Amino acid sequence: MNATTKVGVVKYGDRPNLVLRWTDPETGRLRTKSAGTPRRRDAERAAAKLEAEIAEGKHSATASVTWQEFRTCYEEDSLSGLADRTFSIRVAP
Repeated sequence: MNATTKVGVVKYGDRPNLVLRWTDPETGRLRTKSAGTPRRRDAERAAAKLEAEIAEGKHSATASVTWQEFRTCYEEDSLSGLADRTFSIRVAP
C-alpha cells in the first residue's frame, strides 16, 4: 500500500454532498466516494479517516470475488429454485 495516498474533498455542482476523491494505490485509478455531508468540516474529517484506512490497508474498494466465483454462487442461489428448462435457457452460452 502507498502510505502517502491523499484524499481530497471536492464539490460537484450536480450533487448536494461533497465528494471524497483519491487515486487508488492498487489500481492507479481515480476513485470517488460521497462524503455524505454538504459541510466541508465533516467531509474533511471523513477524508482523514479514509486516508488512515487506506494507509493501514483496511480500505479495499476492489472486488475480491472473481467472475467465475460470482457466477457459480449466482447459479446456486438464484437459479436453483427455477424450473429445469428456465435454468438451461438462462445458463446457456
